Amino acid sequence: MLERQVRAVHDHTDTEAIAKLCGTLIRQNHHQQKLLQQALKRIMELEIIDEVESPSEQRLPWWQQLFARVKA
Repeated sequence: MLERQVRAVHDHTDTEAIAKLCGTLIRQNHHQQKLLQQALKRIMELEIIDEVESPSEQRLPWWQQLFARVKA
């Protein structure tokens, strides 16, 4: 499906329509990058809060935490 859409753009002859599409995609990409950056920042903040609040004897290495999550 993706490849079909890419080929359709390459085969399109209306440069004005392609320019509009590119502008829209650039804006969308920018907003998605910003949203992803904010989400990652929030995830890191929550991980730090969890690390600080949990007692040190209950803290497991990251890889053990990962295995525990996969098993659950």
